[in-house]
Amino acid sequence: MRGVHQTKKGSDDWLIEYTDQDGKRHREHIGRKDVAEETLVDRRRQIRDGTLVPPAERRRQKIESQHTERHKREGFTFKEVFWRRLQAMQGKLSQGTLKNYKYKFGTKYFDVLREMPVHKIRREHIDLFLSALYADELGPNTIIGYRSLAGAVLAHAVSLDRIESNPVLKTHPPKQPKDRVRFLSADEEEAIRKQLCERWPERVPEFDLLLHTGMRVGELWHLSWERVHPDRGIIEAPKEGKTGWRDIPLNSTARSAIAELHANSRGSEFVVPQARSKRGKRYLARWVGQAAAKAGVIKVTPHTLRHTFASRLVMAGENLASVQELLGHSDVETTMIYVHLSPHHLQSAVEKLVAPPVNATETAKKPPVRARAATMPSAPAKRPPSRVRIATPDVVKVA
Repeated sequence: MRGVHQTKKGSDDWLIEYTDQDGKRHREHIGRKDVAEETLVDRRRQIRDGTLVPPAERRRQKIESQHTERHKREGFTFKEVFWRRLQAMQGKLSQGTLKNYKYKFGTKYFDVLREMPVHKIRREHIDLFLSALYADELGPNTIIGYRSLAGAVLAHAVSLDRIESNPVLKTHPPKQPKDRVRFLSADEEEAIRKQLCERWPERVPEFDLLLHTGMRVGELWHLSWERVHPDRGIIEAPKEGKTGWRDIPLNSTARSAIAELHANSRGSEFVVPQARSKRGKRYLARWVGQAAAKAGVIKVTPHTLRHTFASRLVMAGENLASVQELLGHSDVETTMIYVHLSPHHLQSAVEKLVAPPVNATETAKKPPVRARAATMPSAPAKRPPSRVRIATPDVVKVA
């Protein structure tokens, strides 16, 4: 093809030559012959259309684009990406969560990352960030929270095409201790109930409803009266909850709590009108911990009531499949954390080790199995079956 030349005889390295609309000659190094021929056809078409960009101009534009992109990446610090992510998450996260993120970002632990360009952050910088958290002996959950925030910010940088990969993913989170599920004993429940009756009597029906249905706080927060059906004995868990729509059966205590809440609802469309305040879900949940603290019961959160509901069902002998359905778990593995018994239920099991031994004299009186078998009367002998005579027909001789 005219205009296509080898750079060296016998090689597979080719270049093209052409003249543009202004009469200027251009030469471009391409590579393989087939690619060179296609490029030359494309350049001639561009000359006819008047859209040809000279090779020198294309090289200059490419270099400028690379410099601009590099400048953009170097100009984005971790701090700038953090505020861009918060702006993007407005309306998706609660005000409490946003406030928590801002507080964590302002602590000394983010000093190593805050003013650093995101494209320069490597795994060793994340390790340095985490080592400061470990040095102050923070709890595993706290360290996980800080690590998750750093990972979310750098993930946003990846989505903005400022970095290619997230260096936080190359580190390992601390192992969380597997604690026993916390549930209330009967005495603890009574102590909390006493404090509620004295200080917050309006919260007693909410306490009973959470304790006897296993609802999550978020489900109670969104629950409206149109989803409560006392005649059918169920509550339709709102779709805004963690597991979406599901039916929650009501026992007699839960029915009484619903009736009392309805009498105190003052015409509100929600079962718990206080839950719709500006302080949101945390305002609804705070009274549980306050009542427990006043009663001297430690490590109690609103979710403890849900654990108590499930644990008592399991200790009463209910099968895991039913507990899973009542809690709204999509996987039975989640329900397996409730497969435990309180020390009172295990007491009867260990008491079997100290049961009174069997009397030795009574054991001696019993004949062994073989002796008893020998004294048993023998079965009567069976008579052999009598012989049956079969008649044979006479043979008729034919003359």
